[in-house]
Amino acid sequence: KVAKPRSLWITFRKLPKTIKENKLLMRIVTIFNGILDKTNAKYFDVDVVLEQIRLCALQPKIDAIRTAKTLKEQKELKKSLPCICFSGAFSERYDDRMTEHSGLAIVDYDHVENLLEKKAELEKLPYVYAVFISPSGDGLKVLIRIPADIKRHRGHYNALKKVFPDMDKTSINESRVCFASADATIYVNKEAVEFTDYEEPV
Repeated sequence: KVAKPRSLWITFRKLPKTIKENKLLMRIVTIFNGILDKTNAKYFDVDVVLEQIRLCALQPKIDAIRTAKTLKEQKELKKSLPCICFSGAFSERYDDRMTEHSGLAIVDYDHVENLLEKKAELEKLPYVYAVFISPSGDGLKVLIRIPADIKRHRGHYNALKKVFPDMDKTSINESRVCFASADATIYVNKEAVEFTDYEEPV
């Protein structure tokens, strides 16, 4: 009998001592209980979160979303998923409540044709930290390495929009959430280099 993967989605309310002591070696991201939750912040190293996606700890919920008969039903089911702020540590889920930048920006691709081909294409880029399939099953979530500077987050994101013209351009805000997913084929490159292009926000 195969043991179920241990889920770490619901763990720390405050930064645990181990993260505080080693945060220079970690990329801290924030998880909230769901899309309506803005205050119950939990903190993790991003690689712990990505490993949970690889282990498909939320597979039953993801299966329900991907087999939903209507878009309305799918959206309702997604409300129960943990929401990840990949750009850093937030005391609350508001743009001005970021306390530490993770050095990551999230890029969304919705309703992708030839999904696996697009995923393989993105995996070749040197500044891509991770790529995984969205909860709906027809999109991609892409983590890009950028300088860990809160004040320059949007400028780097503006530059990304030029490199990825077909991406969802609404994800520029710092506290943009990403629904947790399940993807055993997730791509992770811990040696990704920083994307340093910068376009001044308007």
